[in-house]
Amino acid sequence: MEFAGVNALAVVLAGAASYMFGGLWYSQFGDMWLKAIGRTFEELKAEGGFGAKPMLIALIAQMVMALVFAA
Repeated sequence: MEFAGVNALAVVLAGAASYMFGGLWYSQFGDMWLKAIGRTFEELKAEGGFGAKPMLIALIAQMVMALVFAA
């Protein structure tokens, strides 16, 4: 499945793998990240920072990055 010399399946798999790695990273080191930015989970949750929109944007960004690297 190629388009303009780029394997689309490889791009999708690479983007998905990168997205999942990011999820694992922040699930393990999220507390340290919150401490570093001086916030609490409750503060971010109250601001609506954990909705579907940021996750969708991150997934799209990972797919674009994988496409750029593949080209």
